[in-house]
Amino acid sequence: MQSVVKSSLRLGALLFVTPLLWAQTAQTPSNSSSTTDDGVVRLDDFKVTDQRDAYKGNTSITGMKTDTPLIDVPAPIQVITKELIEDVGALDITDLYQFMGSVTEFSYGGVSARGFRQEQTRYNGIAGSPFNDFGILTLNNVEQVEVLKGPVGLLYGDNEPGGLINIVTAKPKAKFGGSVNARVGSYDLRGGSFSVTGPIDQKKRFLYLVSASYNEKESFRNNYGQEALNLVGSLTWVISEATRLNVEVEDVTNKQPGARIRGVPFLAFSAPGVLAPTGTKGGSFIAPISHSPTEPTDFQNLFTTIYSARLDHAFSSNLRLNAFVRWYESESEQAYHEGNLMVGPAFVEQLREFRHQLRLNDELAWAANVIGDYEIAKTTHKILAGVDYSSVNRVFYSVAVAQASVARINVLNPVYGVSGLTDDSVPFGAAVPNDTDKIRTGYYVQDQISFGEKWRLVLGARYEDFEDTRFRPTTDSFSDSVFTYRGAVGYKIQPNALAYYSYAMGLKPQTLGSEDQNGPFPPQESLSHEAGVKWDILQNRLSLTASIYDITKTNILERDPTPGAPTNWLAPIGEVTSRGFEFDASGQLTKSWNLSANYAYNDTKVTDAGTFGTAVGSRFPNAPRHKFGVWTRHNFLKDDKLGVAVGVNYVGARENFTGVQDFPAASYTIYNAALYYRWNQVRFALKCENIADKVYSRSVLGGEGHFPGTPRNYTFTTSYSF
Repeated sequence: MQSVVKSSLRLGALLFVTPLLWAQTAQTPSNSSSTTDDGVVRLDDFKVTDQRDAYKGNTSITGMKTDTPLIDVPAPIQVITKELIEDVGALDITDLYQFMGSVTEFSYGGVSARGFRQEQTRYNGIAGSPFNDFGILTLNNVEQVEVLKGPVGLLYGDNEPGGLINIVTAKPKAKFGGSVNARVGSYDLRGGSFSVTGPIDQKKRFLYLVSASYNEKESFRNNYGQEALNLVGSLTWVISEATRLNVEVEDVTNKQPGARIRGVPFLAFSAPGVLAPTGTKGGSFIAPISHSPTEPTDFQNLFTTIYSARLDHAFSSNLRLNAFVRWYESESEQAYHEGNLMVGPAFVEQLREFRHQLRLNDELAWAANVIGDYEIAKTTHKILAGVDYSSVNRVFYSVAVAQASVARINVLNPVYGVSGLTDDSVPFGAAVPNDTDKIRTGYYVQDQISFGEKWRLVLGARYEDFEDTRFRPTTDSFSDSVFTYRGAVGYKIQPNALAYYSYAMGLKPQTLGSEDQNGPFPPQESLSHEAGVKWDILQNRLSLTASIYDITKTNILERDPTPGAPTNWLAPIGEVTSRGFEFDASGQLTKSWNLSANYAYNDTKVTDAGTFGTAVGSRFPNAPRHKFGVWTRHNFLKDDKLGVAVGVNYVGARENFTGVQDFPAASYTIYNAALYYRWNQVRFALKCENIADKVYSRSVLGGEGHFPGTPRNYTFTTSYSF
């Protein structure tokens, strides 16, 4: 808490004392500014909510933190629009991974991006996701989802080199409008949402947005269910034509009875005496995919409230300010039975331990930047300079009952209720929590240079300071500072086509967690090369992007495979190389035919085992060589009243964690379809997912099993827009 107070004082000094730190945070696209004939400087309207072409996103701030059109950004950026989110009926972030190129699911909403595990999600370009602790991000009040591929260390600091997912939330509009929808579906899905926005006063100086979403459903997994409630209130004050302030409050309640859900036991090949009723090529689930080691009394609950504010100001037509702050506090409690090894004559009994855990997070993040547009020596420059800061205090309570004292469960004939262990019977008592602070401060500068109509050059550097401190149960601290850089060159083949090459360095220091085990370890470093082409065709209705990349990362920490090493020990793999190719297409083929398609080839493997690492050539978990996805909707009848959509999602075979690669996941192909009908302002949608009722592994989880995919299911949605 002391660090939060200090950071708040530093924020105040930056916003009100030091006008040199002018801003443009990566939220909704930066407001450009203009000067009227009478000399008044004004901010242009927000672009992200006003410009959209079906599945084609026109703007994104994630890549450069400046108001640069996507076609001019020398990096592959996918924008998943609100219309696409609605068409596929997405309720949480996992429903969108099929559209994200080289992004595949890992566990609990985390992903593998270009072969590297990534668990950080940004909101409006700012750190501070309340869903980090095993929660799955819901999509209430989301305007669009941006996927920046490749290294992002220059503008975002501590991050993996595979990319970044950014959530852009909706903001109040000056025109009254809104929507109401309701949904029902398989596994007792029921819920709905509403959103309304508009001006409060006649002069439209005060704008509001209120939204709410509630969904609950059961699951094909035993005992498991979900209940999610999101409430949002947002107010924009148009102080003047050159100044705008927005404040937002969001309250999240996310309850998951029967959680924390884990994988289903899995074998690479059927063994004598082992029943494998749901086998796949090269491997089998030992139990039905409905199996769960958790009890009906188990749960995982998340309660959090998020407060945010954003200030935009234009000093002149070529110099503008933005400052953004986000703070939240959350409480996440879990009490669950953890499934472990399979034992018994036929390997159908699963050992379990019981865990009761509580996580209290208090996080503050803010950013302040300046954007200036200048002409220097017959070249144009868009200069960005800024600072970002995040501080999170985590308090973690944990007590456990060893598996020797917990009743086993038969995975083929489970009997629940025998254990009797609950959060009440296993209280925290005198347990001493793990109490830590994690602080990140980054300073960066970037220059986008245009040489005439054809050539583009991007140069940037960042200095970041890391500080980790533990207060309980022991006192310890760790600090480090890093310097990273980025460069890119682009050539406009024509106004709607860009060829580019980029080079970037990234660095991720060790944490106190790794030092607790068998560290300290050297920092992780990465070097990335990428070349690609971006092309808007069909009168700019369809966007195409193709890129190749080569990423080298050193000192990645994995489980130590040394025989006899403790299970929590880590090992720094000497070098991992990720090479691949990506292709994305999004937009409209015709006025009535929308398309979102992607293909990714990725080869991530150990190229230098280092001192303690695993064998050279070993591949990383949940990183398939091939991934393909397409979703296309065609509208029929007059005024596009009737629409039909089909989707295909293919994910290649995936290796398991180091040391347990005898349990890989086979490739799978899933087919989806949807039917839409619009009557005046009312829209009806019926979606079927996994039409062929395929049994497959969504992701691997070490020796603890695989996460199975959802069997065939249906969702019916009706919505009214006004």
